[in-house]
Amino acid sequence: MNCMILVGGKGKRMRPFTWFTPKPLLPIFGKPILDHIIDYLSFFGVRDIYLKIYYKPIQFLENYPDFKFIYEKEEEEISVNKLLRVYPELKNDFLIVVNGDTLTNLDLLSMFKMSKGKSIRAMDGNVYTGIKILSPDYLQGKNKKIAEFRSDFWWQDLGTPSGYLKGRKYLIENGIKND
Repeated sequence: MNCMILVGGKGKRMRPFTWFTPKPLLPIFGKPILDHIIDYLSFFGVRDIYLKIYYKPIQFLENYPDFKFIYEKEEEEISVNKLLRVYPELKNDFLIVVNGDTLTNLDLLSMFKMSKGKSIRAMDGNVYTGIKILSPDYLQGKNKKIAEFRSDFWWQDLGTPSGYLKGRKYLIENGIKND
């Protein structure tokens, strides 16, 4: 499976911390938020990761030289269509889309199994949690419906100082720290 991590925002809710560092590159225990997300995805066997960048792109290019990038000239909506124009081969496989400021313990395999080959997004009540899996049919424009996955999982938007601290606390309580 392929994955696009959305790391393009300016992080306005995290200022002044994001004046010089993009939010996904802010550290938790000396390790960028983005690395925690990549570790999570790697646990589930995700290897091909694309980063959708906009704000301070050079920092991402320097820190992740082996990754593929989608660069937006201005802050735009999520651009799965642009990703598919640049990398059309992605239309033939499932694509995980993850917000670059969300930590979770969501079981991606369970979510994928529940999707039964269709597109699905993780929900907490009526709130989208920043993770979805898009099917080849969705990516090829054949079926734009997205089911909802509801399960007992933890997630945290790190887009505010309080959210960042809650995410850090979860990592401490669950022994997930950078050694």
